[in-house]
Amino acid sequence: MDYEVAEQEAEEIEAQVPRTKGTPRVVIQCRASSLVRTYDTEHWLKVVRGLWQKNCEVFLIGAPGEVTGFVGDNAVKDVHNMTQVPLSFRQSAAVLATADLAITVDSAMMHVAGALGVPCI
Repeated sequence: MDYEVAEQEAEEIEAQVPRTKGTPRVVIQCRASSLVRTYDTEHWLKVVRGLWQKNCEVFLIGAPGEVTGFVGDNAVKDVHNMTQVPLSFRQSAAVLATADLAITVDSAMMHVAGALGVPCI
């Protein structure tokens, strides 16, 4: 299966959040439609902090307001919580298209990552 992001969509994401040269970009989808397949914020904080220590730029995608807990004492540099901005499915795919790696729950975005050729865990 192939999936393409329109050039305009990719340009909008790049303008909104320009890539930091030489920094790996990781996109994480933290929540699934089922609670059984969803990890809590504490687990994701450990993953995000580990990626940050490896100098990765992290993007969190999902439904609006879905990911919380990455503020205050839990704030992590270079974490872009894209769930604070209402993104369409295609806009989320455009963010995913900029990634060097995707970490997702079992979801449509996992399949989109594969269709875009983005390695996925």
